[in-house]
Amino acid sequence: MLYGLGAMGQAGVTRALEIIRKELDLTMAFCGHTDIRAVGRDILLPPHPHAPQFNPRTFRNVEMASIVGSLAWKEGKPSIHAHGVAGDSSFDTYGGHILSMEVGTGSLEVTVTVYPQQLERGIDPKIGANVLGLRDSH
Repeated sequence: MLYGLGAMGQAGVTRALEIIRKELDLTMAFCGHTDIRAVGRDILLPPHPHAPQFNPRTFRNVEMASIVGSLAWKEGKPSIHAHGVAGDSSFDTYGGHILSMEVGTGSLEVTVTVYPQQLERGIDPKIGANVLGLRDSH
């Protein structure tokens, strides 16, 4: 917000707050929430080792509002990790991991960020989660 204040005064602060609000809404949607009052510690902590696994669902006739993720290496093979938000004709939204996707119509815009280090996925033994790390490619 200080940058917004210095760059554009009150209008800059207002714009910075709008951006933060949009980012919060998007992040909540990735976690499957649309109301800040529904957000609890369960989405901030890694899942318990005995927690149930994913409950995959199939959605039809939805429009992808956002897809973010990473393309990395895991055990010597490419590994895609993606989260998405989709909406239906009633403006209900659904968010979570994308396990597979088939595009019926439309197009997909992709932005790729290339890092000088190799991105590699692996299990962090301290928290038991599949995490993304950087490794020198030399």
